[in-house]
Amino acid sequence: MTINVIAKLEGGLGNQLFQYAIAKKISCDLNCHLILDIGVVTTQHDDRQLTLFNYKIDSTSISLDHNMSLHPKTALEKFGLKDVDIIIEDKSLDVLRMASLISKSTYLIGWWQSYKYIESIKDTLRDEIYPKNTNNSSFNEAKLWIESKKNTVAIHVRRGDIIYNYGMLPKSYYFDAIKLLMEKISMPEIIYFSDDPVWVENELVARYRGHIISSKWDLKAYEELALMSLCDHHIIANSTFSWWGCWLKKNENGISIRPSPWFGTFNDIVDEEKICPESWLIVNLTEKITTKSHTVYWWWRALKYRLSNYMAVLKFKGKNINFKKI
Repeated sequence: MTINVIAKLEGGLGNQLFQYAIAKKISCDLNCHLILDIGVVTTQHDDRQLTLFNYKIDSTSISLDHNMSLHPKTALEKFGLKDVDIIIEDKSLDVLRMASLISKSTYLIGWWQSYKYIESIKDTLRDEIYPKNTNNSSFNEAKLWIESKKNTVAIHVRRGDIIYNYGMLPKSYYFDAIKLLMEKISMPEIIYFSDDPVWVENELVARYRGHIISSKWDLKAYEELALMSLCDHHIIANSTFSWWGCWLKKNENGISIRPSPWFGTFNDIVDEEKICPESWLIVNLTEKITTKSHTVYWWWRALKYRLSNYMAVLKFKGKNINFKKI
């Protein structure tokens, strides 16, 4: 029997990478087919559309009708994928046991944000998560420039739409994190990565001199993530984008600093304690994370996942479909 592992892609690049990575892990363990459902991600607004395939990703893709997301089995059947288990992420889900228990094609819905799920395929992901088109002169120049520096520190500042989900970190976090880093290394070469370079210039560079990568070169987001991984040390935001830039770093002995708490409000899907490796240094926030409309956002996201599971079970009740949570 042919087994397929199908991952639903949604969210920005960092989230897409986690969704791809968990499916890659399972497909490697079971030696089965990997399929990415791009039906939702291709309908998102421009800066969050499908950018995953700019990397050396090797997989089949399908595009399910996102209007049928409450009935994924019906949409999957249109592609000849029948009798598929639906697994929806939950904090109680032991994903580390997933690969050994899957016995037939499985459709994964979730964010899967944890290093523990994918640590065993880290080298594979390092090779794959790199731009497949390296003809961009700006990217090549930036790469050579970073590689020519010593003690490089990638500092990722995420602002913009993160205020609506994880929440925006206070400026004091970056001051505390840079101070901690400077106690451990001498003469760091600071390189700022941010979606708000003007804020970084006014609020951080004025105090801690450094280079803003987007001010020096015209780069795509997926290129910036790859360049971030070339730096020796990292101060990350509460962002999956900078998580990947840090986790994929070539310098295994580099210092990694992350904030705590990670979320600005309660999250009942992702377990904050499992996101970052224990070796990463923690800076406890002395000010609250700034959020906007967070209560409605998280309430709706949690309801969407619960409703998806409930409707799928109702629709296929009595049809010998095996729904399991493992």
